[in-house]
Amino acid sequence: NYWKLPSYHYLQIETFVRVTILMFSSEEERDSWVELLETARRDRSERLYASELLQFEIPVDDFLSKSTMWNCQKRKILNNRRYSFRTPRSKTPEDTLQLAERALAKVLALKPKGPNDSQLREFLDCVAALKEADAHSLNEEEKCAFFLNIYHIMIMHSYIILGPPASGSEWISYFNNVAYQCSDDIFSLAELEHNIIRAEMCYPSNFLSRFVLPKSQYHFSLVRPDFRLNFALNSGSLSMPTSVVPVYKAAVLNEQLNNVTEEFVGYTVHVKQKGKNNDVQVSLPRVCQWFAEDFGPSATASDVVVAIEPYLSKEKRDTLRLIWNPKKKSYEIGIFGLKYLSFNYECRFLTASIE
Repeated sequence: NYWKLPSYHYLQIETFVRVTILMFSSEEERDSWVELLETARRDRSERLYASELLQFEIPVDDFLSKSTMWNCQKRKILNNRRYSFRTPRSKTPEDTLQLAERALAKVLALKPKGPNDSQLREFLDCVAALKEADAHSLNEEEKCAFFLNIYHIMIMHSYIILGPPASGSEWISYFNNVAYQCSDDIFSLAELEHNIIRAEMCYPSNFLSRFVLPKSQYHFSLVRPDFRLNFALNSGSLSMPTSVVPVYKAAVLNEQLNNVTEEFVGYTVHVKQKGKNNDVQVSLPRVCQWFAEDFGPSATASDVVVAIEPYLSKEKRDTLRLIWNPKKKSYEIGIFGLKYLSFNYECRFLTASIE
């Protein structure tokens, strides 16, 4: 009741996707509305047949909304079941981190094909509370853990409500449109990835991407580049080694990033000796080509391999030593010895890690 103004009377109307609060100057006026709504609901229920009830579905657009506070452009806000009447600055760093951790745990517990209504409603309320998060109060490690969790929350939230993007051509519009209100601002999935989490990292090498990706700026963006983030951001693509994502925590963030990097490169990086001439075939995931500048200033395949080598198995490291040039301090990977794996735009739902 902290948000209520004195001398006014209130009526809260809850639907599955939205909670609306009406304010009245008199108790009598409010009660008359309650009576009218109860009558309308009773009449509606009496006219519905069982077959109609079974076929009833909530339109997808009801889960999306435009903000009256922000210039949303094409962005549609997903976390808007409840209004927020608190200022974000009222949250401590611990409160802010727990909001994201709790929401991610809840969405990963949902069954994508027909989640329990009460569980889905609880999740929608959890993500609505993210409006009150205060990312400005977080240090760099806390921001990184917080926004990685938000990214995976948004992925799952949008996939459950809208379904995953149907094809690679839909990715750009999909990730540019789905948005959250959080920490006194709004951002799309694309803005969260490229303008907040990867703010100090490179744009994809794909020429077209430089024109279609957003250029927004946020005061709470990360300021420390880290190539491991390329492996931590799990879109659910079948090119990812796993659908499992951890709930990131600032206290163990470095260990968690090391673990996901080791798993990612262990699954996607292939090193094979060819013939007897010390020729080596190296296969790298496509993200290592798109974001090569994140791994080294020259943006070469050698830069990538130097960065990820500590995370590879001993067998792969030993094979790579065959093409190591100690004078140049680089790997001599020939154009015919390098292959980038294709990226699969088909997506699956994320799942929780067992910790």
